[in-house]
Amino acid sequence: MTNRKRTGLSTRRRYLAMVGSGAVAAGLAGCSESSDDGDSTPAGTPAGTGTPAGGDGTPTESGGASGQTAGLDPCLRPASASTCDSPVSVSGTLTEDATWGGDCDEYLVTDTVEVENGATLTVEPGTRVVFAQNTSLQIREDSALSAVGSCGSPIAFTGEQETRGYWEGIQLIEADQELSELSYCIVEYGGGDRFTWASAAGNVVVTDGARMSMTNSMVRESAGYGVVLDSNVTVDAFTQNVLTANADGAALAHARTADAFSDTGSYAGNDEDVVLVTDGTIQRDAEPTWDALDVPYRVASGDDVTVQGHLTVAPGATIEFGQDCALLMDDVGPGRLTAVGIDPDTEASMPITFTGEQQTRGYWQGMQFYESDRTENQLRNCVVEYGGGDRFTWAGVPANVVVIEGSRVRIDGSTIRESEGYGVEVDGGSTIDSFTTNTVTRNDDGAVHTHPSSAGSLSDTSTYSGNDEDRVTVYDGTIGADTELTWDGIDVPYYVVSGADVTVQGHLTIEPGTTVEFGQDAAMTMDDVGPGQLTAVGMNADESVDTITFTGEQRTRGYWQGLQFYQSNRTENRLHYCVVEYGGGDRFTWAQEPANVVVIEGSRLSLQHSTVRESAGYGVDVDGDSTLTESNNTITNNASGSIDY
Repeated sequence: MTNRKRTGLSTRRRYLAMVGSGAVAAGLAGCSESSDDGDSTPAGTPAGTGTPAGGDGTPTESGGASGQTAGLDPCLRPASASTCDSPVSVSGTLTEDATWGGDCDEYLVTDTVEVENGATLTVEPGTRVVFAQNTSLQIREDSALSAVGSCGSPIAFTGEQETRGYWEGIQLIEADQELSELSYCIVEYGGGDRFTWASAAGNVVVTDGARMSMTNSMVRESAGYGVVLDSNVTVDAFTQNVLTANADGAALAHARTADAFSDTGSYAGNDEDVVLVTDGTIQRDAEPTWDALDVPYRVASGDDVTVQGHLTVAPGATIEFGQDCALLMDDVGPGRLTAVGIDPDTEASMPITFTGEQQTRGYWQGMQFYESDRTENQLRNCVVEYGGGDRFTWAGVPANVVVIEGSRVRIDGSTIRESEGYGVEVDGGSTIDSFTTNTVTRNDDGAVHTHPSSAGSLSDTSTYSGNDEDRVTVYDGTIGADTELTWDGIDVPYYVVSGADVTVQGHLTIEPGTTVEFGQDAAMTMDDVGPGQLTAVGMNADESVDTITFTGEQRTRGYWQGLQFYQSNRTENRLHYCVVEYGGGDRFTWAQEPANVVVIEGSRLSLQHSTVRESAGYGVDVDGDSTLTESNNTITNNASGSIDY
């Protein structure tokens, strides 16, 4: 994955040199070069072609940028082109409706202007509003700002001096009127200080229940962010905007409002090419979509995004997580995540990436599905990487993707890698609806950590190798009496942790080619409840032999306890074309002797074409009430002998 974080000034210069600020705006607004009479005509050529809209080949004059300008660069209209002899000075509080523009299109804000008491400030097309140092425009409760320019007559909000942070910016605070709109505007050189109730400094700051729309506008050269959106604001539209050349990034938004940003805009060319997302909860009735922007979303370090509603991440999006961050699908709601990296129209691959701001294992915590039993949970054609930094509270282990407490998720065609823990954790109460064609690799502790019943969800169409520990770890647990599941022949061993007993009360089938490794003193018991059944036949459908192996993590006699069939009088119990080795470490409670394979208390087993060896006790222990049908086996190198009847 390419790291998009780059040095600020060099990034901005490269970006503006490549396309020019005016050219970018043209591509968004679809406008021609501005003209003196302010007319708006259809675009003559695509943005950045170097040919003006008129098509006569004459270079444009847009500060060095080539291509169309869309009338969005205030440099195109020098101060001398003003319709008035000197700017109109404004300051103080507006409590009644007011209009800037018309007879004079140049205004100088000498001290902060506050719009209050339900007043609406209207700024006419073509008006240039210049701010003295440390001043601002504040639209307060029940009031509104209507700044609607046009393609040929944009509105400019700029600093008296063209220096980042020269003025503070525009703030809408508790201004919840639908009238508030910025269209065909340029807002630049603000962000000099953070407004009192704002999360950060920015050119345009929307806080405390305010409402606004912004279209076809350019926000640039802020000493902070271009745009700042608080948690409880409403953005009616945010389309075809350019947020560029800002110091801290294109925008900052609360998790609830990050869906405001449309993929029709551009957010690149900032010193930090990100949209920063701060800690917060996406509420249970919300259904936001995070579009695929031309920069990553970055969750701020130490923050969590908690989803109680339904979050959809669009194909091609990238979400970076700061240190110790997490994405939580919560039990309230419950929260759901749909991340499908496939274009719905063309079916083209457009991977979605969940990654760390720093590409270091464990940099962020990972994503957790907690008590979220919903089919909307999907990770398809995604990359999840550099998580696993800490264990979630109710999880067993750290992992990039954690599915616990009765959750449900589909994971297909995805790459899960570079976790400091496991790639995936799934507990016994959760459901993996599908786990196909995934690559789970380069994770510290292994590919997957799973309950025995959830191990049946892992498909042999996926790859689990290339991890620091090449295995799927299975912890202690019971496969329920009504369960019929299959452990596929995957490309790494299933590893039953030391001291664990996989208790089978349902029917477990193990596919040809599978290896099951057991940690010290671990065991597998086919139980009287059910009763449990084990079918392990190492022959493929074409009758080719692909041996199934039950072995110890260490190749030492008696390292694990063995396989026990206890009160399981079922013909499904078959060990054909298998190897069972290095068990017999201890006697099962009701067994006569320790052995690799124990068949007792009226159980039944067919043992054919198999090798049973290197037990610290017998190869096989069978009591008088049980039935062993065996042929064509090799039972050898066992400490106490081959079979104990």
